[in-house]
Amino acid sequence: MNQNETLFELYAEDGLPWALIALTAIRTFISTLGIICNLSLVYVTFKTNSLNGPCNILIAFDAAACAWFEIGSWIGMYQILVGQQFVPIDLCCVYLLLPFITGIYASMSATLLIAFDRLLSICFPIWYAMRKPSRLYSFFLVLLSSVVVPGFIVQAILRLVLNIPEQRSVMCAPHECIWDWASNQNYALNTLITGTTVAIYIVIWIILLHRNQNTQNTNNSSDVWTRRILKALAFLVALQLAGHTLSSIARLAIPQFQLSVTSKAVTTFLLSCLTNIVMAVNGPVLYKMNMEYRNAFQKVFKFLQPTNHNTIIIGTQQQQWAIRVATANVRD
Repeated sequence: MNQNETLFELYAEDGLPWALIALTAIRTFISTLGIICNLSLVYVTFKTNSLNGPCNILIAFDAAACAWFEIGSWIGMYQILVGQQFVPIDLCCVYLLLPFITGIYASMSATLLIAFDRLLSICFPIWYAMRKPSRLYSFFLVLLSSVVVPGFIVQAILRLVLNIPEQRSVMCAPHECIWDWASNQNYALNTLITGTTVAIYIVIWIILLHRNQNTQNTNNSSDVWTRRILKALAFLVALQLAGHTLSSIARLAIPQFQLSVTSKAVTTFLLSCLTNIVMAVNGPVLYKMNMEYRNAFQKVFKFLQPTNHNTIIIGTQQQQWAIRVATANVRD
C-alpha cells in the first residue's frame, strides 16, 4: 500500500471504516463525562469559601481548561453525524485550535504553576502563610497559563497551516494539524513542561521528607496542607507523565513499522482516547484522594453524602422489632 495515501483518498467515496467511527464515538463519550466532572470541580471550588487560595484557583482553572479541551472531541463527532466526514485541513485546524490546542496547553501550564505554588509554600512557609490571598495574583497565574504557552503553539500551527502549498481534506483530528517542524516544537514544549513539573514535585517530596525528621517543622500549616493535597496532585501528574511517555513511544515506534494509513490513524485515535481519560479525572481523583475536596463535593452535591444505617432494638425478649434509622454522615 502507498504510504503517502491519505484517509480522504481511501474513504472519500465509501465512508470511514467502522473502527475509526467507533473510536470517535468512544472518545466523545469519554469527553462528555470529562466535561461534567471538570465543570463540577470548577463549580464546587467557587461555591466553597475554604477553596479560595491560589492553588485552589489554579486547580479549578486546570479543570476548566480540561473541560474546554474535551469539547473539541465533539467537532469530529459532529462531522460524522452530519455526514461530512472530511473537511479542508485549514478549516479543520481553525476549528481545533481554540478547544484542543489552547485547552491542553492551558491545562499543562496550570499544572506546572500549581507545582510552583506548592514549592513556594514549603520553601517560604512564613511568607506564604502570612500573605493575604490576592485575586490579582491568582488572575496573573491564570492569564499566564491561558495565554503565553498556548499562544506560542497556536501561532506556530497557524503559520504552518496558512502556508500549506496544497489543499487537502482530513478527518479533523488534533494530530492532523501538527506536523513537520510544528510537531517537533510541540513535542519539545510538552517534554519541557512535563519534565519541569515532575522535577518540582520531586523537590517538594524531598523537602517534606527532610522536614519530617524535624518535629518543630511538621506542624507548619503550609506543609500540612501540601501533604494532604500532594498525593492527589502527584497522581494527576503521574498520569500526565504516563501519557507523555506513551506519546513518545508512539512517536518513535510508529515510523519504524510499515503500517497502513488506517492502522496509523487507529493507533493515534487510541492514544487520543487515553489523553481524554487523563484530562477527565481531575474531579474524581481529588474527591477520592483529598478530604477537603471530598467534603466540599459532598456539601455542594448532597447526593454524594454517604448514609449509615444503624439498627435499634426495642422491646422485651418476647417482642422485639428493629427500627432502621438512616443518618447522613456529613463531615465538615
